[in-house]
Amino acid sequence: MSSLIRFSSHRGFTLLELLVVILLVALLSGLLMQGFIYFSGVYSAVERRQMLLSEQQLLDGWLRDSVQSFTNGIDSELKLARFAGDQTSFKGLSLASIARPGVREPLQIEWHLRREAGQLQLLYSEYSLSAEDEHTEYLVKAWPEVNAYWRYWDGKEWLPSFPKRDSVFNSTEQAELPELIALYVDVLPYPLEFIFAVHSSTGKYEAIIGEDY
Repeated sequence: MSSLIRFSSHRGFTLLELLVVILLVALLSGLLMQGFIYFSGVYSAVERRQMLLSEQQLLDGWLRDSVQSFTNGIDSELKLARFAGDQTSFKGLSLASIARPGVREPLQIEWHLRREAGQLQLLYSEYSLSAEDEHTEYLVKAWPEVNAYWRYWDGKEWLPSFPKRDSVFNSTEQAELPELIALYVDVLPYPLEFIFAVHSSTGKYEAIIGEDY
């Protein structure tokens, strides 16, 4: 009786088939990794953009509240702090502190640009009129190596300083405050410009006499 040799129909993968599978897995892994890196970069860019917009909105709010709190005078024996501004700073009399919300008292405020440690810094300061030694300074924003300047609208033209000077020795007394104050920052990728209107009367202050409040 002859013995029959039966061969199994099942066999393993050949080396070539294993190499093809490994190659396909590697290609798919590479595509997935590239997609992950791409979407991770997009997410990071969107997050940075949102942070930048948040910082700009905060800066816009501080500047707007500060500029709109300017006044051209107060009924007081305190020494008045007249508005004066140039391309690096401006200061004037305010009726509200933006660093201490809820505090309603006259004080002198100042915004100034300063270069330090390779940065252009924007600083805000408050000076008490009743105590000259009381001085508080805040670093609001810092940009790496950019150019920035203030300018002032007097109702007719943008000026690099306010009040407008007719000569080296004289300055006009037509207005105590500018109508608009603007900050231009030459930052990449797009320059920034903040423009704010002064809500107080820009004319010379006249004290109210004979009325009680």
